[in-house]
Amino acid sequence: MVILVVIILVSFLITPIYPTGYVNAETNQTYYARVMTDNCKLYKTATQSDEFDNCYFVIPKTYFVILTGEEADFFEVKYANFTGYVKKENLRAVLDMPQTPYLLDACFRVFSEQSQSIREKPTSTSKQTYFIPLYSRNVKFFGTIEGEQLISERTNIWYYCCFVDNESEYYGYVYSDFCDKQVNFVDNLESVNYTDFPDFSAPTLTVSPAQKFNKKATCIVVAVLCVPALIFVFLFVKGGKLVTKEKTKSKEVQDY
Repeated sequence: MVILVVIILVSFLITPIYPTGYVNAETNQTYYARVMTDNCKLYKTATQSDEFDNCYFVIPKTYFVILTGEEADFFEVKYANFTGYVKKENLRAVLDMPQTPYLLDACFRVFSEQSQSIREKPTSTSKQTYFIPLYSRNVKFFGTIEGEQLISERTNIWYYCCFVDNESEYYGYVYSDFCDKQVNFVDNLESVNYTDFPDFSAPTLTVSPAQKFNKKATCIVVAVLCVPALIFVFLFVKGGKLVTKEKTKSKEVQDY
């Protein structure tokens, strides 16, 4: 009985508790999906409305999102520090945890006054959230979106970006026609293994290869720790019996 209690206590102390339900990929569960198309829009709601109020930007092809849920034809996803919805048809689930899931090192320069304004929407009439100093090179790029064509016969593409000034971050859109010096605007060439999409309606947790390895490692650790525990219990019990036996002999001698 004592041995059984020791084994249970040791197993409880060192065995990780895996929650039921689907776990975010940031907790080491592989629920990433790769963007497979050139027009994978990150929506704010699970509706395919291209209104500026409902769309962040187009996620760069070949990069990844974290799958956190689903709603009709959409997956609820996380991309960098954005949470939104993506059409399922634009994604393909992967088994692996990508080394570089997001395009986070891309930046560009603003070289004209017409692209200095960071705006809430990709239009010249929307609210300005910040005014980027001319020739700034460290404007952080996240994705593109079609918006107002400010100059006839030019592009209608705007960049969704972030500019940091005195530790304050300013997010919004700038007109791309007067931006250059693009740095790290590259595809993600990581090789990954593809799989079926997870069933978010299922209550059980799908275990990744990494977690299977961790569970095997846990079993080994349990076994290694249980052996000394069993030896200790054996010696303790045996020692108790010896002490009892000696006391019995001593009492017999005294009685004699």
